[in-house]
Amino acid sequence: MCLLKRALYYRFKAVYGIPIFDSTEDVAFAWYMKAYGKLEQLTQARGECERFYNYLNSDRKDIIILCGNDPKCTLEKARREFDECADKVFSNYINKFLNTLTTDIRIMNKYDLDKLRPDPSIIHYRSYYAIIRGDADNIGKLSKGEIDLSSYVSLLEQLKQSSDPATPVKAYSGLIDIINGLIKEKVGLVVTPTYYAALSMALMATTLKDMLATNFKYYITFKYYTTPITGLIFSGGDDILALAPTEVAISMVKDLRSNYWGDEDGFHRISNYYVAVPRAYGFGRSFSLRFANIMDIMSEEVRETFELLEGVAKKTTWTLNGKEFSKDTLVISESRTGKLAVLPLSDPSRNEVLGIPDVLNELFALRLGGVLSSNVPEDYGRYRDIMGALINSCNKQTMSDIWGHVIWRNTKIAELRESVRANLSIVALSQGYNIDPCGKAVIKEGEGAADRSGESRGTNVINELIRAYEVLRGYP
Repeated sequence: MCLLKRALYYRFKAVYGIPIFDSTEDVAFAWYMKAYGKLEQLTQARGECERFYNYLNSDRKDIIILCGNDPKCTLEKARREFDECADKVFSNYINKFLNTLTTDIRIMNKYDLDKLRPDPSIIHYRSYYAIIRGDADNIGKLSKGEIDLSSYVSLLEQLKQSSDPATPVKAYSGLIDIINGLIKEKVGLVVTPTYYAALSMALMATTLKDMLATNFKYYITFKYYTTPITGLIFSGGDDILALAPTEVAISMVKDLRSNYWGDEDGFHRISNYYVAVPRAYGFGRSFSLRFANIMDIMSEEVRETFELLEGVAKKTTWTLNGKEFSKDTLVISESRTGKLAVLPLSDPSRNEVLGIPDVLNELFALRLGGVLSSNVPEDYGRYRDIMGALINSCNKQTMSDIWGHVIWRNTKIAELRESVRANLSIVALSQGYNIDPCGKAVIKEGEGAADRSGESRGTNVINELIRAYEVLRGYP
């Protein structure tokens, strides 16, 4: 199939002058082109970097533009050609690239950007892209109405507290009493045509939001492109497959997960207006995010992304704030090293999507900003066993001391040490990002579990944040 796609790609390019679909190289550069588009008028000098400019301004990305159409044109040669010119052309604008990124992933107001020392990789060649595969958990049970009704009680309590004063509070109290009565009598949800219509509408609204998040929200159509970059491959409201540039992949996962549960007050909002479309409630939506090289066989990487979703994310059981739940998990992996991390996407005690993606984005941006060292995982490894014991007993004070020490030691800009340690502290994770630092998980079975051993393994949120950073530090 990949060979057929490649053949079609070059055939349409030869006949019509432009391919009819995007390559993985186009996707890898999608966000980069947005950042470049903001600088284009400032960087017009050609000189010896003509091929570099031709590549950036081309309709579709192809390494032969950088190093010629001959067997000696390899990815490494193309990368060297690109990086040498990027250092010459963009060295004075590297802060603008970082500013665009921190704006897009929404952490720009947390740190003084003037104090950052951006890593040169932010302006270098993009040879990796991200594959996002998601699937609604227990969609079969949801369609049959086999839902834990206690989740509806929590939702109604939230609505009761945030309702308009004109709304009779007694109405919510009455519904809560009815549902508690059904729970007591062990009576399930009655499935009606209205229920199916509401579920169908919720999935359709989710699909539309998925399209916005993957195709338009994080990168614009550069003026030299004749068509937008199409990241979304398919979405049915429950399952989704999309490609994304590495810089904003985590943010896309956050949006796609949030899309499934809709907006505030239990309904979907479209164009800042609430519509009569209730969210698909009762279960979460698990995701697999995989970073792959543009030279990898895409079909194999998509298959691996799906296997990690089914064999790891959907086999994980979390215990957060005293409550246990399964699935609703993000697994992050990469093609070249085999490293992976698993993290929860919601907390049943709060009935809301967690801030895990926001923490990952902050770690990602701090490394690219030259603030946080890449050696955090190795430094943390010396305390991993101690932290594991402290997490088991939920000794937050000592946990906080050790975690803060690791962050402080690995903050490379002295003026920012205290602010970074405060923003990433155990208290901040708990109160600012709604993450239970004592949260634990068990990956129960599956070929992908326990680093491919096939055995169950236990882990915790802090360890998995470090594992995720170990993956993210290699990008973009």
